[in-house]
Amino acid sequence: ADPANAHGRCAAQGCVADCVGDWRDVDGQFANGCERGCPPPPLSQPVADGVTPLAAFSAGNQWAVLYRFGRGAESTVRLHTSAFIADFVGAPPDPVGAALAVAGDTWCVVLVDRQGPDAITRVGFFTVNSASGTVLAASGGGSPSLTGRIDAMTPTFTLLQLRAVGQGADSGVGLFATVLQPQVFDPASRRIGEEDDYAVPGTAPIASALNGVTTHALVPTADRTALRHVQIGPAGAVVGAPRALGAPLAQGLSLVAGGGRVTAAARRADGRLWLSALGPGADQVVALPGTAEPLLAASGAHVVLHGRDLPSQRLTTTLIDASGAPLADPLTLPPFLVERQLGGGDGRTLFYTQTNAGGDQDVNLDLMRITPGCR
Repeated sequence: ADPANAHGRCAAQGCVADCVGDWRDVDGQFANGCERGCPPPPLSQPVADGVTPLAAFSAGNQWAVLYRFGRGAESTVRLHTSAFIADFVGAPPDPVGAALAVAGDTWCVVLVDRQGPDAITRVGFFTVNSASGTVLAASGGGSPSLTGRIDAMTPTFTLLQLRAVGQGADSGVGLFATVLQPQVFDPASRRIGEEDDYAVPGTAPIASALNGVTTHALVPTADRTALRHVQIGPAGAVVGAPRALGAPLAQGLSLVAGGGRVTAAARRADGRLWLSALGPGADQVVALPGTAEPLLAASGAHVVLHGRDLPSQRLTTTLIDASGAPLADPLTLPPFLVERQLGGGDGRTLFYTQTNAGGDQDVNLDLMRITPGCR
């Protein structure tokens, strides 16, 4: 019988697997055929139309996307999950920062209402049967990032934000962590490390991922010439020394835990892609098409990179090895035009916007969902 995703050929010197379609034989083993690639993509599913997407997250079969619809004070922020749909009562009409994550069956949503030291962060907890919320006043953190876990049977989330520290000539920006739990209405924040040279809140993204009980974070420096890798334990203490990574950031930052490692991707200011398995000497800088808005996805032991090809405006997938290096040229996903893509968590479910012209005066951005299934 033919091995998986291949046609087998055998001769005196042994057997060879000829890969079919977009599959690749990475380990050279005939028995398991061509183990890396993408199956025929499933059909995209519509989520909503005429909306502004804010954040997205997936974990296994669970997924959610946060979006805003309506205008001005009449706008509504909605959480649309794989199990239910809920509106965020009291959400700011035009949030400048958003993040979401899941722990068990509880979703946590974070919204920041404005930039600056007087910013207010609103936190909402949602399940299929209930919703509750809390407010962190004057947080000043316009770049929220969120991870979730179950701690002693309680949904627990770690919120990372950048905040102004010091005054005058001694002023700067520090990294802060807040542990969030339902029914805890006055959560304390803790400064992470002594570094005060991070980017101004709201000007650059933070990426975080949970690997075991340790939260890994990538945080841009003020001059945007480097990212700092910070590891935070479950009690909020820094694990080891923060490490500077040479990744000048333009747009797009992604971090995913999978296969026993944490992999990072960022689009550099020169348009090239920075990839790293976050180990010593593991950084890769490559010129890859289709790397706008890089999003990493973890499936079992494998990591893939989803991107958006700027000339063609189509979704792409690149297979990544254990060091973070690309194994092959990007594969193009279904031939439809994409305005923007979103993802988070394990990245296995993607969301994208697509222009829908319904008449001379009716041009909306449709929000769509797809699960590529690449590995």
